[in-house]
Amino acid sequence: MTLVQLRGGPGPDRFDVSLPGGIHAIVGARDPWATEIVEALAGLCRPRWLEVRIDGRHPYREPELRRSIGSLLPREEPGEAPTVGASMYPLFGLRGAARSPTDALADFGLGAWVGRRTSSLSPLERRSVALAVALSLPAPSLLALHEPLVAGLERGQVVAALSRHAARGVPVVVVLSSGGDAVELGAQRWGLTEGRIFPAEGLPSVEVACFRIEADDARALAGALSSEAGVTHVAWDAARLPGHLSVQGTDPPTVALAVLRSAHRAGLGIRSIVRERPPRAEPRGPS
Repeated sequence: MTLVQLRGGPGPDRFDVSLPGGIHAIVGARDPWATEIVEALAGLCRPRWLEVRIDGRHPYREPELRRSIGSLLPREEPGEAPTVGASMYPLFGLRGAARSPTDALADFGLGAWVGRRTSSLSPLERRSVALAVALSLPAPSLLALHEPLVAGLERGQVVAALSRHAARGVPVVVVLSSGGDAVELGAQRWGLTEGRIFPAEGLPSVEVACFRIEADDARALAGALSSEAGVTHVAWDAARLPGHLSVQGTDPPTVALAVLRSAHRAGLGIRSIVRERPPRAEPRGPS
């Protein structure tokens, strides 16, 4: 089983965290150090204040190890390849994936995107492609993902894929803004404040307000809600309820106003807004 270790801290309060196989949720995606933590886990940078090791090895120093890591950043850059498929073939080849980009995208309902020009993708769509790549890796050493449940892919499929990797002993480290997302993933919970990672016992109990939204174009509304500060997560399940969204936050009036504001701004119709109980799940990890 792979073991990920994070040591350090940008301030005087240091931490030493070990993450074995399973799903680990670091709750604090809006912390100013959150992006750098995901990039360091993926081996894309080497902050002076943070040391990352995967089974004792440094991903930043070892290209082969770095290629075995699936990652999702808050903002994915377009890249230089002309089409989505062309941008994925080198990634799949270097990472030993036997499947084609077409098959990988088709698994998440995005098969038609293979021929799209990369310049035509919105920021949310670029994250969708990056997450599809990460989840399609056959044997990743680590998955380091920033807000994977609001990256534009069908939520149920993402949860299932993360659970499958965790069951195989892969450390799945997700940085989230919502404690409710951590509960839904069945993740071991960690907090993040000013760059310091700490156990879940130090996290305050947060009431989660969850709404079921029926909309004319649920996918478009999900994209519009991604920039709303009062919304902690958005779920869209294209297979089961294609016209519905699950939207969460910590303040019910703020969430409801965010939905109405986003719909108005995007010119989308809302058919109903219903408050419901947030989902609950048991912890998931290697069997």
